[in-house]
Amino acid sequence: ESFQDKKIKVFTIGYGTPGPSAWEVDHELLKRLTRKSGVLEADGYRSADASTVGDLMKAFRSALIEGLYLDPTVDPPGVVTSATPEVRRTVTVSPYDSHVAFVVDWETFDSTRVDVQLVTPLCEVITPVAANADPEIGFHSGEQYAIFTFTDVYLHPAVGDDRAGPWTLIVTGQGLAAGATEHFTYEVLTRSRLRLRAKFGSARYFAGDPIDVAVSL
Repeated sequence: ESFQDKKIKVFTIGYGTPGPSAWEVDHELLKRLTRKSGVLEADGYRSADASTVGDLMKAFRSALIEGLYLDPTVDPPGVVTSATPEVRRTVTVSPYDSHVAFVVDWETFDSTRVDVQLVTPLCEVITPVAANADPEIGFHSGEQYAIFTFTDVYLHPAVGDDRAGPWTLIVTGQGLAAGATEHFTYEVLTRSRLRLRAKFGSARYFAGDPIDVAVSL
């Protein structure tokens, strides 16, 4: 009960195979920790197949989304080819978004396989090199992913032009042999000051009853 007393929410990820092994994972314990903190098991517990790195990455992202109350935007999977090595996607950042993260991951275990860049509404090109040189931009990458993060200070500076508006995500396959393809997915995670609240007219309804809902933004 100490988790709830201190208003700490616990989100757990079980990575491994249940049962006796050198890497045994106590999935039931992880579920119990989540429940003890007052988080529903369906929301707070994620599991990933020990044989699939992609499942683990998705489990971490799901936990972050739930824990930080982020709003995810997920586009259908894309593909770059030797014939069409570049794909562009437009993403709108609203004036109410205080934090934004662009997450791109791909299939091949090779950090140089895919290059990710962003173009802001002010026509600023953000590359990994530029991001690492700017203290207001976060950049992290691995063999199969790249993540750019932006805070309120960068998105909506007190001095200078606001960066709300259409951003362009550019995904480029590098060194693809003739006929080669590389599949990728991307997500945009935002923390927004906008909240949609719904209130029902009654705490209980029965079959056939009209349902009254009041919605405010």
